[in-house]
Amino acid sequence: MGIRMASIALALFALAAAPSVAQDKGLDLPGEFSGTLTVGSEYVYRGIPQSNGPALQGSLRYTLGPIYAQAWASNSEAARGFGTKGANIELNYEGGVAFDMGWDVSASAYGRYYHFPDAPVFALTGEGADYWEVGGTLSKDFGVFAAGVDIAYSPDFGNGFGEAYNYAGAVSVPVPIFGDAWPIELVGEGGYQTFSSELLQDYGYYEAGAQTTVEGFVLFVGYSGNTLAETANEGVIGRVTRPF
Repeated sequence: MGIRMASIALALFALAAAPSVAQDKGLDLPGEFSGTLTVGSEYVYRGIPQSNGPALQGSLRYTLGPIYAQAWASNSEAARGFGTKGANIELNYEGGVAFDMGWDVSASAYGRYYHFPDAPVFALTGEGADYWEVGGTLSKDFGVFAAGVDIAYSPDFGNGFGEAYNYAGAVSVPVPIFGDAWPIELVGEGGYQTFSSELLQDYGYYEAGAQTTVEGFVLFVGYSGNTLAETANEGVIGRVTRPF
């Protein structure tokens, strides 16, 4: 576990350093680079824990006008937790378009590929864990709170499980107790994941908590869970994220 985490940390450091290296070499690329580095108590994907312990995650995003491309990585102990144990890392590759539609409304359309480099083939179906999905988002900032929805579709949810849909919503409410010096937000999200395969059970999930930004670090603590009785994955989670 220690060697694996060290390898992931090294890879994420290289990912974060890529824009600076390009700039130092005089590569004047159009558009903008951004990214994040995150340390969390657990990697939770749509209500289901994936890392079975601390998670180290990172992302790198390139934006050119409304078009963007992004790579994301995390340590992971299970390929989605649906029978394919043994995946030590998860990589996501995403591309899409994002628009500011005016009136504090934004929308996006995306395609995302989930890759589990070392996940074994699922014995019952003979299929690998990798899959892709397409989706769209719509959000609005109402001033006193912001809300958004995200709908995603996968023609094959990996492991040969067939079609899957995910319907999700999120809300954030600023709490101006300490003013701009210590901004606090109450945040929550919930969703419903459906599957065409009889091997998997449709379920709901949720996450709610509070976050604040201190010296450029985003601190979050909350509670996450789902409606799957056999997993009963409910508990307190925490994350520290550094955007760059």
